[in-house]
Amino acid sequence: MKYSLVLLLCFFSATGLSQSNSQPNVIWVVIDGVRYQDWDQGGTNDFGDPVSPENLFPHLKELSKKGRYFSNGKISNPAAISLPAYSDMFVGRRQEGVVSNHPKNEMSEYPTIFDVLSQSSSIASKQVGIFSSWKPLCKMASAKETPLFFRSCGWSKGPYLKPEVFSGSRTDIDTFLEFSAEIKKGLFRFAFIHFGDADEEAHLHEKVLRTKGESYGIFHYHEALKRSDYLVERIWNLVQSLPQYKDNTYLLVTTDHGRDDVPNTDQWWDHGECKKHLGGKLCAACQKIFAVVMGPEVSKGVSDRVFDHRDLAPTVASWLGEEMKQATGKVIFTPDKNSQ
Repeated sequence: MKYSLVLLLCFFSATGLSQSNSQPNVIWVVIDGVRYQDWDQGGTNDFGDPVSPENLFPHLKELSKKGRYFSNGKISNPAAISLPAYSDMFVGRRQEGVVSNHPKNEMSEYPTIFDVLSQSSSIASKQVGIFSSWKPLCKMASAKETPLFFRSCGWSKGPYLKPEVFSGSRTDIDTFLEFSAEIKKGLFRFAFIHFGDADEEAHLHEKVLRTKGESYGIFHYHEALKRSDYLVERIWNLVQSLPQYKDNTYLLVTTDHGRDDVPNTDQWWDHGECKKHLGGKLCAACQKIFAVVMGPEVSKGVSDRVFDHRDLAPTVASWLGEEMKQATGKVIFTPDKNSQ
């Protein structure tokens, strides 16, 4: 198999990439906790009025029309919660010891995409980085005690612009501003960005229901989705404005899990709790994910190819000329103007 040079997801085998982009860059964005209904079909607001996907994701919907939209994705962990999802994404396989957000071992059990790329002969460790609104991702991003790649997660540095409700987190705008400042230095070949505000707003609704018996409302969750969409557009415009990234950068946008539709078919505040009502099985809605890919040589269109979180790291690594040797996921796409 040839390991071409490019970014993530649009399902095929790795073949025939233009060699003009000999040093591509990859930016992988995960918006935490996107309900597939809101992305694909539309939902309703607190007054029962319809809210379209184009209203919630105006920029990302436009980007998806210029690139590839992958509609048939699924999580690969049995819990449908965040850290197990990221653990699988990072290593390209199921991490058996990570089934909650508080595992005994907070580090990865296998080499991660960050470990592999930062040890590459063609990519320097300082050219690999993670920017996360949620603190636990920095430890899960490596199987090493002292990794050399750039890591910034949660409320670890400052000062920040906005206060954060949940401990160990920072707001997405602060994550974006740090990424923006760092990428302008022209260092990164691979950067992973996590936005967590939307998932936190959903959980805050659940907390208000539980503690006060009142509705916080879906409005705040929807507004957070809009802000995430806005920041994705900022990222894409930023990289296209910088000579070292313009027309040579690939953008992947996906999510770590959906949201429950059991026992309430319109439930949006929980994910993974549906197992309590289904005899230990996960509902379909909390497992459903999507992906959008932008960049040179990425053909426009919609794909229903099946994929899951384990396929992402092996695919990214292959585009950058590396292999995730301990991964069980497959290389599912190499961007090519003739790809389907």
